[in-house]
Amino acid sequence: MAQRNRRSHLRSPVSWPALWRDSQDMPQQGHVCDVSPAGAFLRPLVGSHIDDLAPGDPLELAIFPSAREQPILVAGQVRWLGHHSRHHWPGVGVAIEPSGSLRAILPPSRQRR
Repeated sequence: MAQRNRRSHLRSPVSWPALWRDSQDMPQQGHVCDVSPAGAFLRPLVGSHIDDLAPGDPLELAIFPSAREQPILVAGQVRWLGHHSRHHWPGVGVAIEPSGSLRAILPPSRQRR
């Protein structure tokens, strides 16, 4: 039986630098690889880690979309951790709380579920 897609929003592929803090308040770096008004996939850079995150944990991200000097601050919640088959590396699925500033910079079209 085919699995139903659970996403309610289409995802747009992006490559936006992002920062967050781990449970020891140490800065971590990565990239947002796809994004929608309700979620994102976050890939840590080499030297950064996600092993102290668990589903349900709150996560605050500073996202730096192209050509922006100031980050967009986004509050979210870890939904899952693991390997993402489309992006071919491990990362974090993040449910994002509604944010007008994030919606304003989301790329149009080229979206996937």
